[in-house]
Amino acid sequence: MVESLQAILKVKNLNFSYPENKNNVLKNISFEILSKQKVVLLGPNGAGKTTLMNNILKINEPQNGKIFFKDNLLNHFEEDELRQSISYVFQNPDDQIFASTVQEDILFGPEQFSFPEHLKKNRFNQVVELLALKSILKRNPRNLSYGEKRKVALAGVLILEPDLILFDEPLAFLDPPTQQLFIDVLNQISANGKSIMIATHNLNFAAEWGEKFLLLNKNGELKVKENKNFFRTGVKNLGNSLTNSSKIFKGFAAENALPVTTKESRNFLKNLLDQKMI
Repeated sequence: MVESLQAILKVKNLNFSYPENKNNVLKNISFEILSKQKVVLLGPNGAGKTTLMNNILKINEPQNGKIFFKDNLLNHFEEDELRQSISYVFQNPDDQIFASTVQEDILFGPEQFSFPEHLKKNRFNQVVELLALKSILKRNPRNLSYGEKRKVALAGVLILEPDLILFDEPLAFLDPPTQQLFIDVLNQISANGKSIMIATHNLNFAAEWGEKFLLLNKNGELKVKENKNFFRTGVKNLGNSLTNSSKIFKGFAAENALPVTTKESRNFLKNLLDQKMI
């Protein structure tokens, strides 16, 4: 039996502009995010990706349109309740970490929200193990490497167990092992029933990981793609860019049949070999 997933977030006809700019940065934006869904937000610099996320976080208020979280208007939630339910992981961890030790930083949220001691301890142990942070708990996070800081910032969000987590370029400037750790953690978050929305320019990661795609153009207009087929002909709002898999096999397949992911590339190559075409 196919699992029926409910929409955890609904954005309907959202328009937003900044006070100093009469033109809408976001124009008539509508989409849904389902529970457990892995959503990727793609768009050029200045398209409004961060602005859209700030509207979801209720940092910005739209001029018109509505945002629903768990079928309730976003404005109906108290600030503390919303901060525990929807969280944001910054690209720059220095914007997020501030305590004098890693342990204090991770525990800041649960202490602010008065988590019971047993719950705080259990969740703390879980995120420390998940992100391999035990050896640095007593260190000042400001003295850590960039990758370590990113893990501490993520731990401070995961310990709250929010229903929806927003990320800005989660793999940027990380070495390959740490990138893979983050991908594994993202997949585990989704498997645990949480929803994720990631803003990125990394097309290879987007195609490999994402399930649903939100494409913002420079005019603040959004297109929603429910599968990866649009990658085959190039991502229009990013200059018709192709994934590496598609670039490699361009010329060996019709444009609309180009492989997009590593798995598709392997299957495509196997078919070429089986047919003795190479």
